[in-house]
Amino acid sequence: MTDNREYRARIHIMVDDIESNRRLRQLHALIYRMHERDVADRLRTERQEGTEDGNAE
Repeated sequence: MTDNREYRARIHIMVDDIESNRRLRQLHALIYRMHERDVADRLRTERQEGTEDGNAE
């Protein structure tokens, strides 16, 4: 028969796994938002440079 300590240890491991997965999802979301901003900044810069090149001609 499994005693309470073993059950508690298993529950603790499951909770740790859930917390790790939550943190991993948060990290992934942060990286995705940073990537979106980087792409938006790059597109904005390219548009501005294109406008400046067009005005120079």
